[in-house]
Amino acid sequence: MFFSWISIFLKQISAKLNDTCFLAVYRDGSAMLLYKAEGELAVKTNSHTGSSQMPLYCTGLGRFIVSLSTVS
Repeated sequence: MFFSWISIFLKQISAKLNDTCFLAVYRDGSAMLLYKAEGELAVKTNSHTGSSQMPLYCTGLGRFIVSLSTVS
């Protein structure tokens, strides 16, 4: 139920922004992608759900997760 709700929410956001929206979690120093919704005008990415191959500092999504971190 959560993923059906979040997928609808992310699709609405990506359609409004015409950009890609991601849902990810921190896992072992990487961002693990749980869901991706691409907007109509978005640049297509080669990321797949369940993937966590890049360190956090290598992606915009990862840098966003680091910016929210409370670890000093």
